Amino acid sequence: MKISATLLRNTEMLRAFVNKEQVLVNSYVLKKIKDEYGEIETEKAFYRYKDLMYKYGMYRLIDDSHDFEIIYNSFSETFEYEELFMIAQYAPELNVICDEVIDLYTKLMKDNVASVLIAEAESFTKRIKDIIKSHSNCNFVLTSTNILNYDILQSIFKGYNNVSIKNENIYEYNFINEKFDLIFSIPTFGGKVPYNKLQNFICREYDSIALENLLLHLNQDGKLGIVLPARITFAGGATEKLRNFIQSMYKIEEISELPPGIFKNTAIKTYFLTIATGQTDDISIKRYCWEGNTNKFISNDDTFIMSSELEAIGDWNVDKIFAMQDDDWKKYQNSDLKKIKLGDVATSFRGKVITQKENVGSIGVIGISNINNISIDYTNIDFIEEDFRKVNNYILNDGDLLLSARGTTIKTAVFKKQAYPCIASSNLIVVRPKETKLIATYLKIFLDSPIGVKLIKSIQQGTNLVNISYKDLINIEIPILPIEEQKVISEEYEKELSLYQNTINTANDRWQNVIRELQNKF
Repeated sequence: MKISATLLRNTEMLRAFVNKEQVLVNSYVLKKIKDEYGEIETEKAFYRYKDLMYKYGMYRLIDDSHDFEIIYNSFSETFEYEELFMIAQYAPELNVICDEVIDLYTKLMKDNVASVLIAEAESFTKRIKDIIKSHSNCNFVLTSTNILNYDILQSIFKGYNNVSIKNENIYEYNFINEKFDLIFSIPTFGGKVPYNKLQNFICREYDSIALENLLLHLNQDGKLGIVLPARITFAGGATEKLRNFIQSMYKIEEISELPPGIFKNTAIKTYFLTIATGQTDDISIKRYCWEGNTNKFISNDDTFIMSSELEAIGDWNVDKIFAMQDDDWKKYQNSDLKKIKLGDVATSFRGKVITQKENVGSIGVIGISNINNISIDYTNIDFIEEDFRKVNNYILNDGDLLLSARGTTIKTAVFKKQAYPCIASSNLIVVRPKETKLIATYLKIFLDSPIGVKLIKSIQQGTNLVNISYKDLINIEIPILPIEEQKVISEEYEKELSLYQNTINTANDRWQNVIRELQNKF
C-alpha cells in the first residue's frame, strides 16, 4: 500500500501547524471526526478534537480556533485508515517493515492454521488487510499496546467478523487468555523493563521478554515468527539462559540473518526466527542480502544444522555457523589448542565519554583515529583537563588492549605507558588482561588473525558499521597457552614489528632524500 495523494496533501498542510511527531495523531483525529459527524459546526468539531487529543495524551495541540477552522475545512477524509501507518517518517516509534520481510511471515500461513495472533499489529499494516482477506477462514487477533494505534486498528477492521482488536501489552504475563496456531511479532527493540515491573521474565530487554511471553501462547502445534536484534543470537548472561530455555522447551525451525536497511528507523543487525512447539530436529540457517540495487532480497547463504550441533556451539550466531564450514574455522576448532572465554582471563570496560577536548591538558585521550594498522600514534592525541577522581577508573594501564567499539573497521592496539596518564574514548573497548593468565600482545595477534576477525564480527550488532558491546566481547572464546609460551610469541612479534618499523622508516628517509636531491637539480 502507498500513501495516497490526499493523505500526502493533508500531512503537508498539518506540518505547517504541528511538529512531525503529531502528524499521525492529528490525521487520525480529524478523519475520525469527519467520518463520525460529517458536516458539523467547526466549534463542535473543535471540542471533539480536544477530547480525542487529550485521550491520546497529546496536550500540545492546535489550540487556536481560527487555525483549527482553516485545518478542519482544508482536511480531506477521503483516504484509508491503514494509510496512516504508512507515514512512518512522522511516527519513528513504528517498526514498519518492507514487503520482503512480511513475505517471510506469510509463508508460515499453512492450510491448518485456524487462529493467528499479530502482536503490535501496526508494524504489519502495510499488508495486513491483504493477509486477512486471503485467509478469511482464519480468526485473527490483533494487539497494540498503544491506545492510538489500537483505535486506528479498530477503525481499519470495523465490520470484519474474523478480526478482534485488543489493547494489550505483550511485555506482561497473561496479557491475553488465548493460545494460537500462529503468532507474528516485531517487538520493540532494546530498552529494559524496570526491575519492579519485570514479572519474573528471564531477560529485561523488551524484545527478549516478547519472545519468551509469546511462546507461552502457542497451541500444541503452534508456531511463532519474530524479528529480533542480533544480540539474541550470541549475548551471554540472561540472554544465554533464555536461548537455553528455548532450546530445551521448543522447536527452533529457522534462524535467518536479515539484510541491512529493512527498518527505516534503525541500522542494527536483525534476525528472523521461527520457533514452534515440539522438539528440534534440524534447523534451517540462512543469510539474506539485497538483490543488486533492487528492493528485493534473496538468500545468498543457506544451510542447516542439527540441534545437537547448535547446542555444542553454545549460541545461535549465523556468522559462526557459516564460519564452521570455512576451512580456517574447521582447522581452528579441530586444533588441540585449549580455548577459554576471554572474560575468564581479562576484564573489559568501555572508554569514557568526552564532551570537550582541549589543546592542552594533563590527561591524554586516545581515540580510534590514533590507532593505525600496527600501533598507537601518541603524537596526535587530544588532551583534557579533568578532576582526576572523575577519570581514575578509566586510566589505562601498561599492556591494556584497545579495540574499536564503533566505526567502519575493526582496529586493535596495545597501550604502552606514557609520561602522562591516558584514557580511552567511548569509541574504544579496553581489555585488561589478568597478568598471570594473558598477555595483551598475544591477544592482539589472535584478534588480528582471520579467525579472530570472524569472532569479533560474530558479535557485531551493527550492519555496515562496527558496533560491539564490551559485555559481549568477553564471551568470545580465545585459544589460551601457558603464560611463558605467550611471552615467547609476544616477544617475537615485538622484535619483528620493531624491525619492520625501522625498515619502513629507513626506506622512507632514503626515498625523501632521493626526491630532494632530484628536485634540487631544477
